Amino acid sequence: MKRVNDILYRKKIVVASEKLKQLFSNIVAKSDELFKSLDDCVNKHQAYNQKVEAYKDWLAQQNEKLQQYDDESGDKADLNKRIENLNQMKINNAKEGTKLLQELKNSLVVVSKSTAPKGVDLLKGELVENQKDLQQHLSEIGK
Repeated sequence: MKRVNDILYRKKIVVASEKLKQLFSNIVAKSDELFKSLDDCVNKHQAYNQKVEAYKDWLAQQNEKLQQYDDESGDKADLNKRIENLNQMKINNAKEGTKLLQELKNSLVVVSKSTAPKGVDLLKGELVENQKDLQQHLSEIGK
């Protein structure tokens, strides 16, 4: 009888051990899944931040180019050429700025899915500021 009880006890230990191994495996799998999800969120946020920085850099470069036209000296032909260049700059910058802002909006939609509501509000506010900055830049070209 003792031998039968020992065998039953060992079987119970083996079954319990297998259950623990399975639970551990499930925990590891879930942890890996969460880690991959978190890593994906971080990558999406980094990509968004890179797009924001690229937009701001582009706008700063365009503002620097615009300052080159501050000099109003020269003959009529020079001034007409500058006006023509400024008009073309405005057209090009409006197209490129709109394209970059649309990319930011698209990226914001993706990032928002894994961002807290307060964070989404901040990101939307930043996007509005970026839009205002572009409009300010374009209005400066027209002056």
